[in-house]
Amino acid sequence: MKKGVAMAEGCKWADKSPILQEYHDLEWGHPVVDSLELFEKLCLQCISAGSFKSGENNEFDIDSGQLSVIEARGLYREKFHNFDPNEMVKLTQKDIEQLVDEEKERQQKDSDSSFKGLCKNKQKLKALITNASAYLEMEKNGENFSDFCWSFTKNKMILGGTNLKDIPSYATEMSVELKKKGFSYTTPSVCYAFMQSVGIINDHSIDCPLRNDCIEEANIFGK
Repeated sequence: MKKGVAMAEGCKWADKSPILQEYHDLEWGHPVVDSLELFEKLCLQCISAGSFKSGENNEFDIDSGQLSVIEARGLYREKFHNFDPNEMVKLTQKDIEQLVDEEKERQQKDSDSSFKGLCKNKQKLKALITNASAYLEMEKNGENFSDFCWSFTKNKMILGGTNLKDIPSYATEMSVELKKKGFSYTTPSVCYAFMQSVGIINDHSIDCPLRNDCIEEANIFGK
């Protein structure tokens, strides 16, 4: 699938904007096995604290929280040291308060812009530091974050693509285990959205051309 190619069929939520189309084509549902990349994507889901939802005719949709985070990912990477846990844990409460104050000031000066920028919820931003600390503790204990994330589906991509009436048990199990390890803002719905985004669950619609592309990529990784 070429960058920016609009699809006549498939995941309709991607048609909402060029940013979503690119995110859908190049990232969403493509299997991720790198631990640090998985950590970044989990952090971004924690910020949006939302999930893809079932819209009309049980088709997938995306909420405004996720859209704003996707749009602002470059800014999050800048402010949170490219989601390097070793650097993130150095951030303090004062740093978070400064980030929020700067964001409020930016939005006031640029009130006509549709760009929402950073989340101003201090607790969510502090949770990223908490999660970085938990990630490093896992690493210290010899636990591989990628192995952990994929373990809930027995190291295999799960095929979805129907509807989201029920949160699968593996997302709930991940949420429970992440909480035990000290992670924050990792509810079952956040975990499910995370699993969708990194290809642990392939929720591209049945008629989406990328559904099979992601399956083929998973096969390459042994997933």
